[in-house]
Amino acid sequence: MRAILRIGALLRRRVGSIRRKARRPLSGKLQDLADEQYLDSQTVWLEGVLRKRGFYPNSAFLLRNICLTSEYISYGNTDGGCVLDRIYFGDICGIVFYGMEEEEFEAIFSMEPEYEVERQKAKELLGNLQDLQFSICTSLRGYHRGRQFVFETASYEELDVWVSSIARIMRHYDREQFTPMTKLQSCRRNYLNFVDSAFTGLFLLELLTNMLSTLVNEFIKDAWNWFDTAVVLISVIANFSPNVPGISVLRLLRTFRVFRLFKRVPSLRQILIALNLSIPPMMNAFALVCLVTCIYSIMAVSFFSSCWPEYFGDFFTTMFTMFQILTGDNWAYICRHLFTLTGNGPGVALFFVSYQLFVSFVLVNVVIAVLLDEFARAATKSTSLQMERHKTKEKAPVHDRCPLTVIAKDLCTYHDVDDLEKRITFLFLRIVRAADMTGGENTRLNHTNLYHGFLNLG
Repeated sequence: MRAILRIGALLRRRVGSIRRKARRPLSGKLQDLADEQYLDSQTVWLEGVLRKRGFYPNSAFLLRNICLTSEYISYGNTDGGCVLDRIYFGDICGIVFYGMEEEEFEAIFSMEPEYEVERQKAKELLGNLQDLQFSICTSLRGYHRGRQFVFETASYEELDVWVSSIARIMRHYDREQFTPMTKLQSCRRNYLNFVDSAFTGLFLLELLTNMLSTLVNEFIKDAWNWFDTAVVLISVIANFSPNVPGISVLRLLRTFRVFRLFKRVPSLRQILIALNLSIPPMMNAFALVCLVTCIYSIMAVSFFSSCWPEYFGDFFTTMFTMFQILTGDNWAYICRHLFTLTGNGPGVALFFVSYQLFVSFVLVNVVIAVLLDEFARAATKSTSLQMERHKTKEKAPVHDRCPLTVIAKDLCTYHDVDDLEKRITFLFLRIVRAADMTGGENTRLNHTNLYHGFLNLG
């Protein structure tokens, strides 16, 4: 049974190769293209969904939306999102596909002497391609540094269309307009990759040091440690497996490590505490703003939905329009245009001016006032805590206090050198006179008191 299945697979490959050699159609836009015709850079010649392999040879194939223009080949997600990458034709040195013969390789691939290494790599890849697969080979001097992009089509006809279209544009492309990557740009790119890897290693070393220097319970209880662990794991995965889906987006979490400064800088920590304390009262103020905006939105739908449905057609559209008016973005144009559409200028003016006065000038300022009040409370609370800590440190039994402590504090508040000399002279004379008047062992300073006094003075 296995032998029959292998024979069937070989026959299908043979028949497919015969069909591919017999018919080489171009795309609809390129089939009537003359060799001397100029290619418009804004024209999209071919677009479709193909399966693209990841960076490594053992990576999985994922569906990508491929777009072919006169300047580049781009690919992105199939949901219509942003473009993931672009392969410019100045960076492409050739294309290979499954079942390619030597004559076709010499006709499609660039045979210039500087592409000798790229040709050797392309021939090695040609033996590893599977059925319905083709690869776009880039130059070692270009941006992609010799990367080979492997794609897989759904049929032989689709493979022929893509290969012939790319080859046709390669013949028309003026390679002299392309500027290869300079040595400085290459060194800069390698340097950035090295810096990225170095910082990842430092973050990993910091995390391991933190794990080994603290107890397990203390490490787990701290939320910042969980955040650091997630960031470091994402960075390590991104360095060793850059083609994991969504890893480029998750790497942005590393920028949030800046928030750790809130833990070490007192002023930033005070701002974070104030924001945390101001959230409950600010939510009440925001709820009031949203309630008033909803009331005005319902009224605006009733008043203006028939004359201007683009801005006031339904509740959610009107809510966004009222929020735009709240920010002051082009609200005068909306108001004056409704003058013309409704024919009731005073009523429209009364509606929007009352909304601006009540919401923009009153309620929004209430939110700001609540925020400032919480900031002031947080600052006062922080100052009081610092004073209590300072008093606790200063609090000590009377018999443990050094006689020179008060003298040292008084001398440290001098204004200039003359003031310091006057204070020292005054204290010296006062101590000597007190000793002469009272006399006895109790008025003399022993060696221990003098030693601690000078330490405090220093």
